[in-house]
Amino acid sequence: MEETYLHVCYSVTENCINIDSYGIICVGCNACGRFNLERQKEDALKMWREKLEDELNFNQWHDDPEIRALQEQNRKTNIEYFKAKIAELEASP
Repeated sequence: MEETYLHVCYSVTENCINIDSYGIICVGCNACGRFNLERQKEDALKMWREKLEDELNFNQWHDDPEIRALQEQNRKTNIEYFKAKIAELEASP
């Protein structure tokens, strides 16, 4: 008997905040509340914390000094942004 697999994708919602979706395919993180509004805040915090952790653990530095300087600036900016998003959510009711 042949097995059949069904692959279902959702396009992103208008309020998608997860950059891993590339603005096209929903990654199912629920940071927007699409699947469970009661868990939206918790799931958004989880997503932002994962993004922050990725930046803090980044180690794929380029050998070219100019490119590395750009990477370092981007990393610094991303860390500040993710920390601000986490603080904003933690401060909200």
